[in-house]
Amino acid sequence: DVYKRQSKDKVGFKHRRTKLRYYSHDLVKQWQLEIAPSFLDAEIDNVSFFNGRIMVVSSRPIKEGEGLELYYHFINNTGEMNGNHLLTRFNANRSDREKSFIVQSASKGVFAVVMNEVKGNDEQTVHFASFSSDMNLLNNGTIDIPWGPKQYENRTFSVSEKGDLALLGNQSEKLRSPKKKVFNYLYVAAAGDSVITSNKILPNRNVKGIGIAFNNFRDKLVLAGMHTDNRSTTGAAVFYGLFDFRSEKEPAMVSTLIEARYNQKLRGERNRNTGIGLANYNLERIIVLNDGGAVIVSEGSFTNEYSYYDYFTNTYTQTIEYVFGNIVIMAIAPDGTIIWSNIVEKMQVSVNDEGSLSSFSHLLNSEEMVVFFNTDISRRNKVVYTTVDKLGELSKPQLLPTLDGLLLVPRSGRQVSATGYVIPVYNRKKVFLAKIEF
Repeated sequence: DVYKRQSKDKVGFKHRRTKLRYYSHDLVKQWQLEIAPSFLDAEIDNVSFFNGRIMVVSSRPIKEGEGLELYYHFINNTGEMNGNHLLTRFNANRSDREKSFIVQSASKGVFAVVMNEVKGNDEQTVHFASFSSDMNLLNNGTIDIPWGPKQYENRTFSVSEKGDLALLGNQSEKLRSPKKKVFNYLYVAAAGDSVITSNKILPNRNVKGIGIAFNNFRDKLVLAGMHTDNRSTTGAAVFYGLFDFRSEKEPAMVSTLIEARYNQKLRGERNRNTGIGLANYNLERIIVLNDGGAVIVSEGSFTNEYSYYDYFTNTYTQTIEYVFGNIVIMAIAPDGTIIWSNIVEKMQVSVNDEGSLSSFSHLLNSEEMVVFFNTDISRRNKVVYTTVDKLGELSKPQLLPTLDGLLLVPRSGRQVSATGYVIPVYNRKKVFLAKIEF
């Protein structure tokens, strides 16, 4: 139920063409069609899968007055399209906005359509509306951000089964030195409540990774992540909180120090001599548990930038190195204490590619989590997988020999069943779809 902003998709490109291909469970292509917007003066904002059907959302300016209208139509599994229906209206400027996007709840039975509007250099507005599976409106409104895009960025969105929307963003302030100080802000728009709550999360701590997810079993919002803490012998701590956003004014956070006995295990042998410390871990996913606890999944990563002078061209060349390290998996109790922790060791290094083939994919079912990733960002690559069970026991890494020489695109895959995963793969310069069964 969490949506992470990867890049800002601006409006425009009216002549951009969108094609849709539909595959069977065995990845046999069933049909292909070109998708058109709802009207001639409209643009396609997004295509998603909701309630067993493909949903296409388009936007167009309101002819009389200011703002935008968002329309939707469904495409079934045979490629047939139904009529256009009005989804919602946003009082937003067409030229200063990003495309709308869809955030779905954990059960995929509720979704929110969200759009960010930039209002000059010092203000932004997030427009949103959430809907049930039968397309009834559950919640709508706006969230006003008192900073421009250079000082603030929306990072993570989450929607509950009741249509509540949570937004986590980063606001940065320049210091006298070249460094920036970053603050994390949480906004929650509860369904049926016109008041938007706003909280600065751990303002006195150097937060390195933070995430949100709704606990629909308890009707609360989970906040979790890591931050630096000099009181810890490792210099890091885990924080966790269950936010009763319907009654509390601000979330109560519990911080648990990561002591020396965790340090060697969490860093691992591969990262011991690198720049990856516990403070370099970014939270990738929060798995909510019925009892109020959670399992948090984090990954260590950083970048190195360096340049050199090319005497042949008489120019400087800049290189960015992307390093992705270990995966840390922790089970957190409702009171914030660490129940168990384990680590999947890896080291991936690439240059000038934004780390697109690094990181990992994971499959989750009621018994275990399967983690798999590329071991070598080259044609010599081998794909490795390992499992973590309910008690935190880690299996011995194993190879997926059918994928030897292929490169996964880890952050573009999707789980399609309890044991199945579909993911794009590179074979030399060609892209294919692969289905993996565990």
